[in-house]
Amino acid sequence: MRMAGARRHTLRDIAATLNLSVNTVSRALSGKDGIGEETRARVRAEAERVGYVPNSMARSLVLGSAMTFGLVITNPSNPFYAQLISTIELRARAQGYSLLLTVTEESEEHEMRAAESLLRSSVSGSIVVPVQAGGRRVAAARLGRRPDRADQP
Repeated sequence: MRMAGARRHTLRDIAATLNLSVNTVSRALSGKDGIGEETRARVRAEAERVGYVPNSMARSLVLGSAMTFGLVITNPSNPFYAQLISTIELRARAQGYSLLLTVTEESEEHEMRAAESLLRSSVSGSIVVPVQAGGRRVAAARLGRRPDRADQP
């Protein structure tokens, strides 16, 4: 685990240390073709040495997808929701996605903030279990409108 305040190493750092291009380092770490085994081994060894961790935000910019699903639920201690979380996370992980979980504790205000946060985060998709059945705020968020303006066209 990285210590607070410690500088995060980048592909550029590894490339500079090994006198390689950033593209070569990226391809070596992602297992792409066109990289010799010796170079791949050197890159992986240096990445391990410096504790390199891929920057998921940078990756999402390159891919055009955050590879993250949002899940907003009311109470994870409810056995139904516990099973729902487990099943969604398992399926998401199998497809290379991560899960961003938000718990509203039955608060419409927290639900609204969570929906807005998901919209700002550009998640790949979201599932919202509304506090109130048929909640207009969640429907508005799903349509890309601000949840606090659900009554406006």
